[in-house]
Amino acid sequence: MKGFVKASINRPVTVLMCIIALAVFFVTALTKINLMLSPDMSVPIMVVVTPYPGASPEEVDELVSDKICNACGSLSGIKTINSDSRENASQVILRYNYGTNMDKAYNDLREAVDGVKSDLPTDVGSFTIIEADISAQPDMTLSVTGSSDSVDVANEVNENVVPELKKVSTLARVDVTGGDDKYIRVQIIPEYLNQYGLSLPGIASAIAATNFSSPAGSASYGDQSLNLSSQVKYDTLPELEKVPITTAKGQTIYLNDIA
Repeated sequence: MKGFVKASINRPVTVLMCIIALAVFFVTALTKINLMLSPDMSVPIMVVVTPYPGASPEEVDELVSDKICNACGSLSGIKTINSDSRENASQVILRYNYGTNMDKAYNDLREAVDGVKSDLPTDVGSFTIIEADISAQPDMTLSVTGSSDSVDVANEVNENVVPELKKVSTLARVDVTGGDDKYIRVQIIPEYLNQYGLSLPGIASAIAATNFSSPAGSASYGDQSLNLSSQVKYDTLPELEKVPITTAKGQTIYLNDIA
């Protein structure tokens, strides 16, 4: 220690240069090193998503998830296999050992699922293999609740919150999940349906035809040219009740006459 102190006293210029060098390195590191909330990481996880429209969770688990899990059980490098069977869809989550060649694992997984596809129900849709990506996870998650059941939280968020968030220039994407989608149920009275000679597909087509949008030319606003469009939308109960329907005899009635 005494030798170090003596050398520092005898060579003040060297000591000063070392201090300056450390200060320069510190400032450079502080200003140049990137700080990331979620650093790039390679996670050895793959998810097989398979849609099964109209199926209950029990049917999805028995007819889809179990068969995919059994087909993937013999693949190399897999640490654990878990399944999540929900209504209309199956998710099989495969966790691999670190160091596994994920490109080869992806090809092996696709071959295994392709091999069991013929054993799945005919209504099952095409499967999708998703590789886990930490950078694709949300940087911030906001939870919104309503003060009562009458508040349409999902609509309020989509109409008022999401547009404001999208104005933030540094925000890449905004996703909304959850919430109850409100709908109007139209219950047809069979006796009236037969009386007017109508069919359910015809009623559905008449309702769908009421919502449309068509171009209406353009207009000048200062030095800008704006495209105009006209839109008709029936999305409330009183409006749907007045949807016009043409009977087989050419008579025009309204939806509330038969529903």
